[in-house]
Amino acid sequence: MHDSGSGLAALYASEGAIYGRFGYGLASCETRLSLPRGAAFLSTVDVDERRVREVDRETALEFAHRRYPEVAAARTGWLSRGDGSWEVRMIDDRAERGDLGRARFALHPDGYVIYRPKPEWTTRGPAYQLQVLELVAATPQAYAALWRYLLDIDLVGEVNWPKAALDEPVVGMLADPRAASRQILDGLWVRLVDVDRALPARRYSAPVDVVLDITDRFCPWNAGRWRLTAGSDGVGKIARTDDPGQLGLDVTDLAAAYLGGNTLSGLARSGRVAELAPGALLEASRAFATEDAPHCPESF
Repeated sequence: MHDSGSGLAALYASEGAIYGRFGYGLASCETRLSLPRGAAFLSTVDVDERRVREVDRETALEFAHRRYPEVAAARTGWLSRGDGSWEVRMIDDRAERGDLGRARFALHPDGYVIYRPKPEWTTRGPAYQLQVLELVAATPQAYAALWRYLLDIDLVGEVNWPKAALDEPVVGMLADPRAASRQILDGLWVRLVDVDRALPARRYSAPVDVVLDITDRFCPWNAGRWRLTAGSDGVGKIARTDDPGQLGLDVTDLAAAYLGGNTLSGLARSGRVAELAPGALLEASRAFATEDAPHCPESF
């Protein structure tokens, strides 16, 4: 990857202790989210009243091809997709679906949801589970409408989303937040293959001018002191420098902060980042922060 100029690598870890040895940092988390059928929203939640309708796979695929890129462009961690990616994402008959039914597709004018039903009956009656594969909405009102649709489907006991975002807005919409069951898991692990390519490739939330003293045992071309600067436009630049380091950290910890899923200040409290010059930590931490928690809605 270094020879090809890729600059950045990302993966899901098979075992949490492995990838830090090679400079990967835990850069995002995801949530196993479960909500009971009929969970009430706060009266202040604005639900788009335009109809959500079930459609066939071909209609959904055509719509999603247009809508997904618009939404993904504004989300940290969402991937671009070629035609092959769409086929894997939307196919109906994957063997690994287990006891889940075929994928179903529901469209709103400003979004869509893909889900699978799991039949289940109890002595009290039907208690189907719905497993959300993907929910994409261009507006908060469309997002609320898609969730309201899922939560109000007959025969359902629970709606589950195994790969929801850490800050999924539906939790804040609930009249009773305890109705949401959440289990937090690690998500993307990121490796900065080339610091000088990776750091300018992202935007920065605040102006910054800081010298990073980076260690990297696995990719030694990243080791040393680098000056990172960004102005009010969020565009970052990086260059080698002989100036004294202001923050000392390993490339693993820089990767952990890269998507905004961890703050440099938080990593410093864990003893993983050293502030070598007063004020540098707060300045850099604010610059690396993101508005939303990073989230990748698919596996690869």
